[in-house]
Amino acid sequence: MTKELPYWQFMVGDWFKGDIQCCTHETKGIFVDLCSQLWRKGGYLPDDNATLATLCRCDLERFSTARNELEKWEILQTSNGSGVCVEFILEQLENMRDKHDKRAAAGRKGGNTKQLNRRSKARLLLEQKGSNALAFSDTTSESESETPPIVPKGTKKDEYQLRIDTLYNRRESTAWSDSEMRKYRKLKKRADFAEELTEIERLYNGGYEYRRKSISTLLNQWTGEVDKARTPAAEQPPAPEKRLFPSSPIEDYPEGVTPWDYWKTTQEQWEKDRAENKKRQEEEARYLELGGEPW
Repeated sequence: MTKELPYWQFMVGDWFKGDIQCCTHETKGIFVDLCSQLWRKGGYLPDDNATLATLCRCDLERFSTARNELEKWEILQTSNGSGVCVEFILEQLENMRDKHDKRAAAGRKGGNTKQLNRRSKARLLLEQKGSNALAFSDTTSESESETPPIVPKGTKKDEYQLRIDTLYNRRESTAWSDSEMRKYRKLKKRADFAEELTEIERLYNGGYEYRRKSISTLLNQWTGEVDKARTPAAEQPPAPEKRLFPSSPIEDYPEGVTPWDYWKTTQEQWEKDRAENKKRQEEEARYLELGGEPW
Protein backbone atom coordinates (compact mmCIF):
# COMPACT_ATOMS: atom_id res chain seq x y z
CA MET A 1 0.00 0.00 0.00
CA THR A 2 2.86 2.41 0.70
CA LYS A 3 3.81 2.23 -2.99
CA GLU A 4 0.74 4.38 -3.70
CA LEU A 5 1.90 7.07 -1.24
CA PRO A 6 5.68 6.97 -0.61
CA TYR A 7 5.54 9.47 2.26
CA TRP A 8 3.61 9.93 5.49
CA GLN A 9 1.91 13.19 6.44
CA PHE A 10 4.00 15.32 8.76
CA MET A 11 1.75 17.79 10.61
CA VAL A 12 3.91 20.71 11.69
CA GLY A 13 1.34 22.02 14.18
CA ASP A 14 0.95 18.60 15.86
CA TRP A 15 4.73 18.24 16.00
CA PHE A 16 5.34 21.50 17.88
CA LYS A 17 2.27 21.20 20.13
CA GLY A 18 2.46 17.47 20.87
CA ASP A 19 4.10 15.48 23.66
CA ILE A 20 7.09 14.79 21.41
CA GLN A 21 8.40 18.24 22.40
CA CYS A 22 8.92 16.88 25.92
CA CYS A 23 11.59 14.53 24.55
CA THR A 24 15.25 15.23 23.81
CA HIS A 25 16.49 16.13 20.34
CA GLU A 26 18.17 12.74 20.01
CA THR A 27 14.88 10.97 20.81
CA LYS A 28 13.06 13.13 18.25
CA GLY A 29 15.49 12.07 15.53
CA ILE A 30 15.15 8.38 16.41
CA PHE A 31 11.35 8.80 16.43
CA VAL A 32 11.34 10.20 12.88
CA ASP A 33 13.42 7.23 11.66
CA LEU A 34 11.10 4.85 13.52
CA CYS A 35 7.97 6.40 11.94
CA SER A 36 9.54 6.07 8.48
CA GLN A 37 10.27 2.39 9.05
CA LEU A 38 6.74 1.81 10.39
CA TRP A 39 5.33 3.42 7.25
CA ARG A 40 7.42 1.14 5.01
CA LYS A 41 6.49 -2.00 6.96
CA GLY A 42 2.73 -1.45 7.12
CA GLY A 43 2.37 0.09 10.59
CA TYR A 44 4.00 -2.53 12.82
CA LEU A 45 7.57 -3.53 13.69
CA PRO A 46 8.83 -6.44 15.85
CA ASP A 47 9.03 -5.72 19.58
CA ASP A 48 12.79 -6.22 19.78
CA ASN A 49 15.13 -3.39 20.73
CA ALA A 50 18.10 -4.83 18.85
CA THR A 51 16.12 -5.05 15.60
CA LEU A 52 14.59 -1.61 16.05
CA ALA A 53 17.97 -0.07 16.85
CA THR A 54 19.37 -1.54 13.63
CA LEU A 55 16.46 -0.16 11.60
CA CYS A 56 16.93 3.30 13.16
CA ARG A 57 20.73 3.11 12.62
CA CYS A 58 21.77 3.74 16.22
CA ASP A 59 23.33 1.69 18.99
CA LEU A 60 21.23 -0.37 21.39
CA GLU A 61 21.84 1.83 24.44
CA ARG A 62 20.68 5.02 22.73
CA PHE A 63 17.60 3.36 21.28
CA SER A 64 16.63 1.86 24.65
CA THR A 65 16.84 5.31 26.25
CA ALA A 66 14.77 6.85 23.46
CA ARG A 67 12.16 4.09 23.64
CA ASN A 68 11.72 4.53 27.39
CA GLU A 69 11.17 8.23 26.82
CA LEU A 70 8.64 7.67 24.01
CA GLU A 71 6.71 5.08 26.03
CA LYS A 72 6.68 7.40 29.05
CA TRP A 73 4.70 9.96 27.04
CA GLU A 74 2.57 7.23 25.37
CA ILE A 75 3.89 8.16 21.91
CA LEU A 76 5.08 4.61 21.13
CA GLN A 77 2.63 1.77 21.82
CA THR A 78 3.13 -1.97 22.08
CA SER A 79 0.41 -4.21 20.62
CA ASN A 80 0.25 -7.78 21.89
CA GLY A 81 1.07 -10.13 19.04
CA SER A 82 1.64 -7.38 16.47
CA GLY A 83 4.70 -5.49 17.74
CA VAL A 84 5.29 -1.79 18.28
CA CYS A 85 3.30 0.93 16.53
CA VAL A 86 2.53 4.66 16.49
CA GLU A 87 -1.12 5.70 16.55
CA PHE A 88 -1.10 8.41 13.89
CA ILE A 89 0.85 6.19 11.45
CA LEU A 90 -1.82 3.48 11.81
CA GLU A 91 -4.58 6.04 11.21
CA GLN A 92 -2.94 7.31 8.03
CA LEU A 93 -2.47 3.76 6.71
CA GLU A 94 -6.11 2.90 7.48
CA ASN A 95 -7.32 6.02 5.67
CA MET A 96 -5.20 5.14 2.66
CA ARG A 97 -6.57 1.57 2.59
CA ASP A 98 -10.14 2.91 2.81
CA LYS A 99 -9.54 5.17 -0.20
CA HIS A 100 -8.04 2.25 -2.13
CA ASP A 101 -11.01 -0.02 -1.35
CA LYS A 102 -13.54 2.65 -2.34
CA ARG A 103 -11.78 3.31 -5.65
CA ALA A 104 -11.57 -0.42 -6.38
CA ALA A 105 -15.28 -0.86 -5.60
CA ALA A 106 -16.16 2.12 -7.81
CA GLY A 107 -14.09 0.65 -10.64
CA ARG A 108 -15.81 -2.74 -10.36
CA LYS A 109 -19.22 -1.08 -10.26
CA GLY A 110 -18.48 1.03 -13.34
CA GLY A 111 -17.15 -1.99 -15.27
CA ASN A 112 -20.23 -4.04 -14.37
CA THR A 113 -22.56 -1.26 -15.56
CA LYS A 114 -20.80 -1.02 -18.92
CA GLN A 115 -21.01 -4.78 -19.36
CA LEU A 116 -24.74 -4.79 -18.61
CA ASN A 117 -25.29 -1.98 -21.12
CA ARG A 118 -23.44 -3.90 -23.83
CA ARG A 119 -25.50 -7.03 -23.15
CA SER A 120 -28.76 -5.05 -23.24
CA LYS A 121 -27.86 -3.56 -26.63
CA ALA A 122 -26.88 -6.97 -28.01
CA ARG A 123 -30.12 -8.52 -26.75
CA LEU A 124 -32.19 -5.75 -28.37
CA LEU A 125 -30.36 -6.21 -31.66
CA LEU A 126 -30.99 -9.96 -31.61
CA GLU A 127 -34.71 -9.50 -30.92
CA GLN A 128 -34.99 -7.32 -34.02
CA LYS A 129 -33.49 -10.02 -36.30
CA GLY A 130 -36.16 -12.64 -35.81
CA SER A 131 -36.72 -16.01 -34.21
CA ASN A 132 -33.15 -17.23 -34.69
CA ALA A 133 -31.90 -14.20 -32.92
CA LEU A 134 -34.44 -14.79 -30.13
CA ALA A 135 -33.15 -18.33 -29.62
CA PHE A 136 -29.63 -17.06 -29.41
CA SER A 137 -30.81 -14.38 -27.00
CA ASP A 138 -32.29 -17.04 -24.68
CA THR A 139 -28.98 -18.88 -24.66
CA THR A 140 -27.22 -15.64 -23.84
CA SER A 141 -29.66 -14.88 -21.02
CA GLU A 142 -29.05 -18.34 -19.51
CA SER A 143 -25.31 -17.73 -19.51
CA GLU A 144 -25.88 -14.35 -17.99
CA SER A 145 -27.96 -15.86 -15.18
CA GLU A 146 -24.95 -17.92 -14.14
CA THR A 147 -23.06 -14.70 -13.37
CA PRO A 148 -23.94 -13.59 -9.81
CA PRO A 149 -25.22 -10.01 -9.66
CA ILE A 150 -23.45 -7.37 -7.64
CA VAL A 151 -25.10 -7.28 -4.23
CA PRO A 152 -25.20 -3.81 -2.67
CA LYS A 153 -23.26 -3.45 0.56
CA GLY A 154 -25.52 -3.78 3.62
CA THR A 155 -25.80 -0.97 6.10
CA LYS A 156 -27.50 -2.75 9.01
CA LYS A 157 -25.33 -2.93 12.12
CA ASP A 158 -25.42 -5.54 14.86
CA GLU A 159 -25.68 -4.90 18.60
CA TYR A 160 -21.94 -4.73 19.23
CA GLN A 161 -21.33 -2.21 16.45
CA LEU A 162 -24.04 0.06 17.85
CA ARG A 163 -22.47 -0.13 21.31
CA ILE A 164 -19.08 0.83 19.89
CA ASP A 165 -20.72 3.68 17.95
CA THR A 166 -22.17 4.97 21.22
CA LEU A 167 -18.68 5.20 22.75
CA TYR A 168 -17.64 7.63 19.98
CA ASN A 169 -21.00 9.38 19.41
CA ARG A 170 -21.16 8.01 15.88
CA ARG A 171 -24.57 7.95 14.20
CA GLU A 172 -26.26 4.64 13.51
CA SER A 173 -26.63 5.66 9.85
CA THR A 174 -22.88 6.18 9.46
CA ALA A 175 -21.42 3.11 7.75
CA TRP A 176 -18.19 1.51 8.92
CA SER A 177 -15.23 1.52 6.58
CA ASP A 178 -14.01 -1.68 4.93
CA SER A 179 -10.90 -1.81 7.10
CA GLU A 180 -12.97 -1.36 10.27
CA MET A 181 -15.28 -4.19 9.21
CA ARG A 182 -12.36 -6.53 8.47
CA LYS A 183 -10.87 -5.94 11.90
CA TYR A 184 -14.27 -6.17 13.59
CA ARG A 185 -15.06 -9.55 12.03
CA LYS A 186 -11.76 -10.95 13.33
CA LEU A 187 -12.35 -9.61 16.83
CA LYS A 188 -15.93 -10.88 16.92
CA LYS A 189 -14.64 -14.45 16.58
CA ARG A 190 -12.92 -14.15 19.98
CA ALA A 191 -14.60 -16.28 22.64
CA ASP A 192 -14.78 -13.44 25.19
CA PHE A 193 -15.54 -10.60 22.77
CA ALA A 194 -18.86 -9.61 24.43
CA GLU A 195 -17.25 -9.58 27.88
CA GLU A 196 -14.27 -7.59 26.61
CA LEU A 197 -16.54 -4.97 25.05
CA THR A 198 -18.45 -4.64 28.33
CA GLU A 199 -15.19 -4.05 30.22
CA ILE A 200 -14.04 -1.40 27.72
CA GLU A 201 -17.42 0.32 28.01
CA ARG A 202 -17.06 0.37 31.79
CA LEU A 203 -13.55 1.85 31.44
CA TYR A 204 -14.54 4.58 28.95
CA ASN A 205 -17.80 5.50 30.69
CA GLY A 206 -16.05 5.68 34.05
CA GLY A 207 -14.17 8.88 33.25
CA TYR A 208 -11.08 7.37 31.61
CA GLU A 209 -9.27 10.30 29.94
CA TYR A 210 -6.92 8.46 27.57
CA ARG A 211 -9.35 6.57 25.33
CA ARG A 212 -8.42 5.85 21.71
CA LYS A 213 -9.16 8.66 19.26
CA SER A 214 -11.23 6.69 16.76
CA ILE A 215 -13.03 3.37 16.28
CA SER A 216 -10.36 2.25 13.83
CA THR A 217 -7.61 2.79 16.41
CA LEU A 218 -9.67 1.08 19.12
CA LEU A 219 -10.07 -2.03 16.98
CA ASN A 220 -6.36 -2.09 16.16
CA GLN A 221 -5.41 -1.71 19.86
CA TRP A 222 -8.20 -3.91 21.20
CA THR A 223 -6.09 -6.22 23.37
CA GLY A 224 -4.24 -3.30 24.94
CA GLU A 225 -7.51 -1.57 25.87
CA VAL A 226 -8.85 -4.81 27.35
CA ASP A 227 -5.74 -5.11 29.51
CA LYS A 228 -6.23 -1.55 30.75
CA ALA A 229 -9.89 -2.24 31.53
CA ARG A 230 -8.96 -5.34 33.54
CA THR A 231 -6.23 -3.56 35.51
CA PRO A 232 -7.52 -1.98 38.75
CA ALA A 233 -7.37 1.81 38.79
CA ALA A 234 -5.04 1.79 41.81
CA GLU A 235 -2.48 -0.32 39.90
CA GLN A 236 -2.50 1.74 36.71
CA PRO A 237 0.58 3.99 36.41
CA PRO A 238 -0.22 7.70 36.72
CA ALA A 239 -0.11 9.73 33.52
CA PRO A 240 3.02 11.91 33.26
CA GLU A 241 2.44 15.53 34.13
CA LYS A 242 2.49 17.71 31.02
CA ARG A 243 4.27 21.02 31.08
CA LEU A 244 2.57 24.09 29.67
CA PHE A 245 5.60 25.11 27.60
CA PRO A 246 7.70 21.93 27.28
CA SER A 247 10.09 23.49 24.74
CA SER A 248 10.80 26.56 26.88
CA PRO A 249 14.29 26.71 28.45
CA ILE A 250 12.74 28.18 31.63
CA GLU A 251 11.60 25.30 33.83
CA ASP A 252 10.47 27.11 36.98
CA TYR A 253 8.45 30.31 37.12
CA PRO A 254 7.92 32.50 40.21
CA GLU A 255 5.01 31.45 42.37
CA GLY A 256 1.69 32.81 41.13
CA VAL A 257 3.15 33.92 37.78
CA THR A 258 2.04 32.20 34.58
CA PRO A 259 4.44 31.74 31.63
CA TRP A 260 2.50 34.37 29.67
CA ASP A 261 2.77 36.93 32.51
CA TYR A 262 6.48 36.15 32.81
CA TRP A 263 7.07 36.69 29.11
CA LYS A 264 4.95 39.85 29.07
CA THR A 265 6.85 41.34 32.04
CA THR A 266 10.17 40.50 30.41
CA GLN A 267 9.04 42.10 27.14
CA GLU A 268 7.88 45.29 28.91
CA GLN A 269 11.16 45.56 30.80
CA TRP A 270 13.14 45.12 27.59
CA GLU A 271 11.16 47.89 25.86
CA LYS A 272 11.62 50.17 28.88
CA ASP A 273 15.41 49.61 28.91
CA ARG A 274 15.54 50.20 25.18
CA ALA A 275 13.74 53.55 25.53
CA GLU A 276 16.10 54.66 28.34
CA ASN A 277 19.18 53.72 26.30
CA LYS A 278 17.85 55.63 23.30
CA LYS A 279 17.19 58.70 25.49
CA ARG A 280 20.69 58.52 26.98
CA GLN A 281 22.27 58.28 23.50
CA GLU A 282 20.35 61.36 22.34
CA GLU A 283 21.52 63.35 25.40
CA GLU A 284 25.11 62.27 24.79
CA ALA A 285 24.86 63.35 21.14
CA ARG A 286 23.60 66.82 22.14
CA TYR A 287 26.36 67.11 24.74
CA LEU A 288 29.00 66.33 22.10
CA GLU A 289 27.51 68.91 19.74
CA LEU A 290 28.01 71.55 22.43
CA GLY A 291 31.71 70.70 22.61
CA GLY A 292 31.68 68.36 25.57
CA GLU A 293 33.98 65.37 25.93
CA PRO A 294 32.69 61.83 25.36
CA TRP A 295 31.22 60.09 28.42
